Amino acid sequence: MVDSALTGLGLDWGAWPSIVTDPRLDAQARLSAVLVLLALVEADATPGDILVIVDPEATGLDWMGRERLPWERLPQLRLPWTAATAATALEAVVHRGLYDDRRFAMALQGARRVCAAGQADVALTRSLDGCIAYLESVGDEQLRIKEMRHLARRVAASATPPEILDLSLVVDGDAWAGPAREAARVFPADEITTLVRLLGDLGPRKPTQRWFHDIDGALEPPSARQLLRRWTDLAAHTQIVPEWPGSRIGDCRGTLFVGTSTDIVRAAVWATSRLRDEVWPAELLGVLARRGSSHNGAPGLPEALALKVAFAAVDALAARGGTADRLVLSGLLDVLQRIDLVEKVVTALEA
Repeated sequence: MVDSALTGLGLDWGAWPSIVTDPRLDAQARLSAVLVLLALVEADATPGDILVIVDPEATGLDWMGRERLPWERLPQLRLPWTAATAATALEAVVHRGLYDDRRFAMALQGARRVCAAGQADVALTRSLDGCIAYLESVGDEQLRIKEMRHLARRVAASATPPEILDLSLVVDGDAWAGPAREAARVFPADEITTLVRLLGDLGPRKPTQRWFHDIDGALEPPSARQLLRRWTDLAAHTQIVPEWPGSRIGDCRGTLFVGTSTDIVRAAVWATSRLRDEVWPAELLGVLARRGSSHNGAPGLPEALALKVAFAAVDALAARGGTADRLVLSGLLDVLQRIDLVEKVVTALEA
């Protein structure tokens, strides 16, 4: 198809791969070209090479010195993904044999659109499972590997039929996940499934007004509100665990949450900002802000136990804005040690 598209435009393979960005190319031919690029192994591609480019004029290279892929020049690129082409894309990047975060991101975004439209089939879910297995086998030192692992798991979860309670993003490795799963199973699945799916779908992104609107609907059943309270309470009082199972804090970082559970807790914290008629979130959000911003216990690493959760907790307190919330924010000024978080609290109190 790519060859026919080139011929139809009066071009030859000398226009490859820049043809991907040619506005005259129809969407189906563009997708075919992207699939070819996903599987391509460049002649100079070698694992483990890192070259940081600081020359601002090197616009054709990214910050690691890699030549930019054509679709990176099309940030709003929309392609006619189907279950078959998304599965093909995932198979291509896995069997390519060299991890490339950009290629995995493109393939997973394609799969995500298909799953979001409710069009995933057995072949695509199998390809997603294979993708997850491959990403787990890649070394943790690789660029954006944790981000890609989490994205792959979220996409796989989004393929689950909406009426099924899917707790696969509540992953083992911390002290929160097990009790959180047990708590969810106490409630009627049909009353909490939408909430659980929305908390998992958010990932590391900032919540949008559309997400908040959907959360409002998901929190209408009393069981959903009770689950959110239980999950938030468990998160506030969970134990610190080593980032690497079987290791010891100090030899590695300590953390409160691992993997995609971190994003779910962060989303749950944001969701409490919609319960402005309830007082209970204030105290728990304060605990999460304090504990999440505490040092992770690893010498020489000035990192926190769950900083994203801590920031979300402060934002949620500010958004709620009640008397109890402002009292908690004021109290945080005496215990927080991170300047960036203190500044956020001050800004919230001055609003």
